[in-house]
Amino acid sequence: MSDTAFCAASNQDQAGPRVVAPMVLLMAVALFGAKAAGVTPPAKAQTDVLIDRLADGSTGPEMIALAAGSFWMGSARDETGRAGDEGPRHQAKIAKPFAISRYEVTVAQFRRFVESTGYRTDAELQGGCLYYADGWVPAPGKDWRAPPGFDQKPDHPVVCVSFNDALAYARWLGQQTGRAYRLPTEAEWEYAARGGSTASRPWGDDPDDACSLANVADRSLKQSHPGDWPEHDCSDRYVYTAPVGTFGANAFGLHDVIGNVWEWTCSGYADHYGGVEQQCALEFQSIPRVFRGGSWYNFPPWARSAARSAFAPGFRAAILGFRLAREL
Repeated sequence: MSDTAFCAASNQDQAGPRVVAPMVLLMAVALFGAKAAGVTPPAKAQTDVLIDRLADGSTGPEMIALAAGSFWMGSARDETGRAGDEGPRHQAKIAKPFAISRYEVTVAQFRRFVESTGYRTDAELQGGCLYYADGWVPAPGKDWRAPPGFDQKPDHPVVCVSFNDALAYARWLGQQTGRAYRLPTEAEWEYAARGGSTASRPWGDDPDDACSLANVADRSLKQSHPGDWPEHDCSDRYVYTAPVGTFGANAFGLHDVIGNVWEWTCSGYADHYGGVEQQCALEFQSIPRVFRGGSWYNFPPWARSAARSAFAPGFRAAILGFRLAREL
């Protein structure tokens, strides 16, 4: 991919859902080739791992059980990089314990689902995985097996999967294990990602401390794709996706909650917090669904615990994957 080109989008919020295009590094056409007062997280960093068995006796994804609690959701008005849809900052309550994937769902895990069911993704059915060229357009023939612009190995996070595809995987895993798998709500996702922290990122407020814990737009990416754009001033050694678990975990034992790939949630989008962030939208609703966490090509403003984006359920791109939640 020596000829791969990148471009930067404008730093302007658009009407409706805040989409991933602003303030991020965008793929161009050549891509074809500390606990705070009032916050009650779990009493200790929870590292208990749950692993369910599938019907054939093989193992499912590693899940971390989290206790109920409360946390400050959203960003403070003076947080660097804040967007207008990250508020009002409020104390959110997670009423029930739940489990969440230790890692993002991998290519190998998704392949097992496809081989078991014959499932075809939205990218396969609707013209390919999307890339950005003055708007999101499909790359014909590109999907989770071969994303536009880079190669992946079995232990990398699966990309080019839509909300619909992630939901289909969760349903299949539930059928295989007899457990209630789903995508996390937006509130559950931020609760888990913060790991009890009120800082802008799980490791603190300095974006340049990212590279031991996150695969983000950094010196490695800028060296490969030079340009006048504000990278994280550190090196994570990966230009594109990295194997899940390569980087350190947050206080709850979760890896890649910031960076590597954006992660779908089950919640519908609203431009302010008012309750929908605590719910899974009805599956048949064709409303934008929120995804969180930033990716391997995201600037510092997007690689924060409170950063949000959203697209329609059929949207899929080489920066977007998912992790699962499970009822306890």
